[in-house]
Amino acid sequence: MVDPKAEKYFGFSGYNYVANNPLKYIDPKGEDIVLSINKTKRDNHTEVKVTSSLNLTIVGNVSQQEINKLKETFSKKISGQFAASGDYGKGFETSRTTVKSELNVTLVDNIDKANPTDHIMIMTNSIPGTAVGLGEAQGTISSVENGTTKNGTFDLVGSHELGHNMGLEHTGGGLMNKSVDTGTGRAGLSSTQLKQIFGGAVTLANGNTKLYNDGDNRKRAKEFKNEANIK
Repeated sequence: MVDPKAEKYFGFSGYNYVANNPLKYIDPKGEDIVLSINKTKRDNHTEVKVTSSLNLTIVGNVSQQEINKLKETFSKKISGQFAASGDYGKGFETSRTTVKSELNVTLVDNIDKANPTDHIMIMTNSIPGTAVGLGEAQGTISSVENGTTKNGTFDLVGSHELGHNMGLEHTGGGLMNKSVDTGTGRAGLSSTQLKQIFGGAVTLANGNTKLYNDGDNRKRAKEFKNEANIK
């Protein structure tokens, strides 16, 4: 589920995740997301390899087994390939991008212990309404109900909400289906969805690019919890 107040947080252009994103790709200290870019020029296109490493702090009680399952599902679902063409400042260019996503997880028992630059996922007994998860669109905060760790859907719901954080909206079927879909939800993101998130990688230089949020995400997590009436 997308946070209903999401429209007040950030504007978003579907052109790309990196070049038009609330996360800035300069690096004083923060390490919210690290992108490793490797570009190779071919005769008629540029091959781009992206390794995306997202740092997440989970606030609550989640077993190591469930955390490992979330990391595995996130990596599988938010990885893949896409092609794109456009003028990236050096004339018209075609690119073929391969994405490999990784998730680093820290577990704490309250928000104040979270890493301030991490994405933060708050475990809760109840989210108002029928949703079992809530994600801030184009933001860094999400929440997932504890019951998902008991019914075997925590990995899907957690990855789904992180998808909202990365700018994805609901789709009919697949990981971003509005309700938990243990069938098609096991499928990875489409090439269109991957391009929406990582399409700007072709504009970046080879090497590591660190993305960070210049605020304290612990403060935002507390605001999010109060606004969404999460218990």
